[in-house]
Amino acid sequence: MMSILRLHFKICSTSITYSTDARITEVLVMSDTHATRELYIPTYGMLSIYPNGSRDEADEQRIETSGTANIGPNDWVSFSFGAFADVSDDTIKEFAHSLHGFENIREIRLGASDHITDRGLKYLAQFEKLEEFSVASLDNTTARGWQVFGKLRNLRKLDLQSMPSIDDSTAKILAGLANLVELNLNLCPNLTDVAAHELSRLEKLEYLGLNMANLTDNGIKGLTQLKRLKSLDLTTLRLTSRLTNQSIEYLSELQNLENISMPKCSGILWRMILRRGFSRSAVRKLERTNPNLNIWTS
Repeated sequence: MMSILRLHFKICSTSITYSTDARITEVLVMSDTHATRELYIPTYGMLSIYPNGSRDEADEQRIETSGTANIGPNDWVSFSFGAFADVSDDTIKEFAHSLHGFENIREIRLGASDHITDRGLKYLAQFEKLEEFSVASLDNTTARGWQVFGKLRNLRKLDLQSMPSIDDSTAKILAGLANLVELNLNLCPNLTDVAAHELSRLEKLEYLGLNMANLTDNGIKGLTQLKRLKSLDLTTLRLTSRLTNQSIEYLSELQNLENISMPKCSGILWRMILRRGFSRSAVRKLERTNPNLNIWTS
């Protein structure tokens, strides 16, 4: 039996006050050949549909305000909440309720919000087939709220930048997401060496952003277990006074590394070495081990 989902969208007030006609209604019509599920969803952003899992933008179908879409069982569906939408816990609750049991949602993008708390994050747990999630600057969440991501085992790309509430306990939860390929924890200042050692269990990881973490040489040593790592962001002045030549030695063990962002300097690599105290021999070893390595300084 083929399942076809028709989505009908209605614009709702971004003040999160729902009238009767803006609430979700659902009609399920069954026949011998297919099931039609009609959902009326309050929208705060854009729905993107990629046929048969293709991520080619040429195949993308977008629905921003209203419309109808037939979604096949293998289609990839992405939902982006509007950048200026007043998204709150109730917004996410209504969104999750409206798509309960719909397994095509593979990506969710959230913007910054002062109205999302741990209560809102817990509603994301139902999207068990989610592969990509991104959000920034949720100032009213706590470390406990991020534990819900431990249930999203299919995640491949996770962007949680600018989150003061994320700490080493969060890293321990995220380390259980064995399918992660990209993890952005930039601008999360409460991560330490403990987090680096926890995240070293992510064997498939190819990109890692830790540019505000409180790392020492010991933390960099933990990252050497990430044998597939291709890109590493360590760009921050907070790191420079605590890293020594030993960190450069450790980084040379990452033989698949292609890009590394190092602490801020005034330009070329040698100035950085002299200014930050890294020896030329240590950096030469890093370059020799990774001949195609791009070292970025900013």
